[in-house]
Amino acid sequence: MDSVTSSAQTELRKTPLNALHRKLGAKMVNFGGWDMPVEYPSSGGLMAEHKAVRGGVGMFDVSHMGDIRIHTGKIPGGALAAVQHLCMNDASKLAIGQAQYSAMLYPQGTFVDDVIVHRLGDDDFLLVINAGTREKDIRWVRENTSAFDCVVEDLSDAYTQLAIQGPRAVDVLQKLTDANLAPIRNYWFTQGTVCGLPDRLIARTGYTGEDGFEIYVPSDAATSETVWTAVVEAGREFGIIPCGLGARNTLRLEAKMALYEHEISDSINVWESGLDRYCKMEKGDFIGRSALAKASTARVKRTLVGMETVERGIARDGYKVFDCAGEEIGIVTSGSPSPTLCKNIALAYVPPEFAAVGTLLCVEVRSQRMYRRQLVPRKRFGKNRRRSSPMGYPANFRYTKEHEWVKVDGGTATIGITDYAQSELGDVVFVELPKIGAKLETGKSFGNVESVKAVSEIYAPATGEVTEANAELANKPELLNSDPHGAGWLVKVKLANPAELNGLMDGAAYEAYIAQKGKEASA
Repeated sequence: MDSVTSSAQTELRKTPLNALHRKLGAKMVNFGGWDMPVEYPSSGGLMAEHKAVRGGVGMFDVSHMGDIRIHTGKIPGGALAAVQHLCMNDASKLAIGQAQYSAMLYPQGTFVDDVIVHRLGDDDFLLVINAGTREKDIRWVRENTSAFDCVVEDLSDAYTQLAIQGPRAVDVLQKLTDANLAPIRNYWFTQGTVCGLPDRLIARTGYTGEDGFEIYVPSDAATSETVWTAVVEAGREFGIIPCGLGARNTLRLEAKMALYEHEISDSINVWESGLDRYCKMEKGDFIGRSALAKASTARVKRTLVGMETVERGIARDGYKVFDCAGEEIGIVTSGSPSPTLCKNIALAYVPPEFAAVGTLLCVEVRSQRMYRRQLVPRKRFGKNRRRSSPMGYPANFRYTKEHEWVKVDGGTATIGITDYAQSELGDVVFVELPKIGAKLETGKSFGNVESVKAVSEIYAPATGEVTEANAELANKPELLNSDPHGAGWLVKVKLANPAELNGLMDGAAYEAYIAQKGKEASA
């Protein structure tokens, strides 16, 4: 989410942990007007920090991030209405204690900023915003909520925010809190005592593509350093090390997480960015909706693709992209060596006709010569724990445009999500299914799939009654990634009218549909 920008300020802002970072020998840089650690040479530097998060645990100081609370004014409901107006995702679907990825948009459908929305209460929300856009975002929120009955508070300097990230993050933090972390799912949060500090926000969120938590503690330097030190001690047995913003960037790039002024900006719209799964057009009006509705009927002129090295050279942001005939067609938004994949990777905007996986393109490196790059599925970046090649789509299944599949046996239908859907979601961590006897209605949501990236609703392809739900998914949600068309099935349904399925796509039609979708929107 965060972005590096230049700053006109002569004196950089500092987090409460600035002195500690310098004591640890961190390499400090100007990060959007903040004096921030980019890496810790004493711990091995960026490569060691990146690998610690992928394989164990690391800790980041992200106190430069902004926090905006929007809560009830005189009459309950005003805060929710304000958040719905500001943000493209549907905050009304959030339970108390749940968070969602979203974005604030300009009227033309481009990005003010991407945000994480937390629902603290029925009419109480916390928006976590980027450091480099803090002042702009706060002004935008105040200006665009003035007509709503709500209270807006800038809490950006009230907290020290620590991100404890990696597969052992839960083991580290559990030693320091009375809150039971095991039931907290991805993009949910709770309140608990942390390092003796009561009522601390503990969120299972992060910007690395790994499991992890972000904790919010009082922002005075003494308390902040005490908590930092306690986390380091608790994580010593798991090999925890401090991590800088350099590793944060390579981790988020591998996970294909957007960076402001790179993959998203005030000149890139939602359809181009490939973040349309978080944009809920059906919820009603919000800032930017009209422009997006109009743009949705036009052909997308550029789309975001993932690239990996064929020849040497690193494709850095701002480098030009060419087709094999030498015509300039796009631009790199982010690029870096991948410590996980041991090759150079990048994200770039190119025309949809050049977005097919396997396409060879060229990148001009340092204005001297062009090195070839091959387009890859963007979900390959990162942990790489799932299949790296797509499976086929069985011809005897039927498919919906929402990416559910249906297999019919007599009057009973087995329903699941497609390989395309699981690959877009990323690693699945939780599946919520209906109980036996529940009634499904065509086109209505009947459950949720939560991944490290998002929470996605599952829609019924036909009307009927649930006769069986896949109990294996309770303990093995990863079956949706490893075998979505088989062991990862969701529910079995007694159909009210089997003829409803006649209008669904067969395997060949569905493959053509997702190929066209890739050309028109995002790879």
